[in-house]
Amino acid sequence: MIRVRVFRAEKPAGVISLDGANQRIRPTGLLPDDEIDAIARDLNAGRITGLIGEHQWYRQATPFCPTDASKLCPCDSETCDVGVLP
Repeated sequence: MIRVRVFRAEKPAGVISLDGANQRIRPTGLLPDDEIDAIARDLNAGRITGLIGEHQWYRQATPFCPTDASKLCPCDSETCDVGVLP
């Protein structure tokens, strides 16, 4: 699984999780599918950062959640207790 952090005007905007053909975006509707596909192509080409529309994205080295070591952070919960997302 690859995780991407998305920023707008240097402020966190969301997280994209890519796992093969599966993708999960928080918050929902952050980017349209064609822009997420473009990010996935860039990642497959070896890029770790890029611009898409008004957003900057970075491939995230995913740490474990400090409140639950069995989960990756940002966790897959709809709400993250750690406050990773605004």
